[in-house]
Amino acid sequence: MSDRPFSERLRYLQHVRSIQSPTIRKPIFLVMPFGRHKGKSIRDVPTPYILWLLQQEWMLTGNLHTALEHELRARYWDGTL
Repeated sequence: MSDRPFSERLRYLQHVRSIQSPTIRKPIFLVMPFGRHKGKSIRDVPTPYILWLLQQEWMLTGNLHTALEHELRARYWDGTL
């Protein structure tokens, strides 16, 4: 997984939570294009895997990064995280 300590990953999650609260959960029809969860809807990807992906340097920008951050915010505000 990641060489980063759990406390650093937790701080990142808290940062994602603080970005903004979505007023409406917009549907994301994006599927994972690669990796362990290739072909799965973003909504079906486990939270730890999303957190790990967002911490990777090669994943800092782009539509997938945006979709993953949106999904984390939606899970938090829906109470599923």
